[in-house]
Amino acid sequence: YAPCENACPSNVDVASYISHMGDGRLEEAYYKHMENNPFPIVCGRVCPAFCEKKCSRGRYDEAIAIREVKRLFADWAIEKGLGFQYPAKPKQERVAVIGAGPGGLSCAFYLTRLGYRPVVFEALPVAGGMMKVGIPDFRLPKDKLEAEIHVIERAGVEIRLNSPVA
Repeated sequence: YAPCENACPSNVDVASYISHMGDGRLEEAYYKHMENNPFPIVCGRVCPAFCEKKCSRGRYDEAIAIREVKRLFADWAIEKGLGFQYPAKPKQERVAVIGAGPGGLSCAFYLTRLGYRPVVFEALPVAGGMMKVGIPDFRLPKDKLEAEIHVIERAGVEIRLNSPVA
């Protein structure tokens, strides 16, 4: 693994998506990121960018602005309407996920990639958890977060708001 990938808490394959971006392949960069983290728009704005501190390029001149590169392809992907299909033949088993914060939404998204149609139960009237209620708009515009959550819903995740689980 590249040092930048080892530094990433989500183990995102940074080197691959940077390479895709260098070749002008924004779509491939987006899908590469989504393999390990379904929130590139969020990370492109609020991630502490541990990867940049470990960037090998920094030994020669200057580290790559990885967070800003991510922001470019993430915003582009939303503008283009990229996303994921519902599971073609969903599994019969039902899966409930408690909480529509980053962990719950990520879990539900990756369950769709395995063929499930999960339902996320959220006590709050909004999805996104602390991304939605704890990060100020100037740092993470709510419309950008909503667009990213919509990608997860279009992939086959049902989110039930105002639904506390006791």
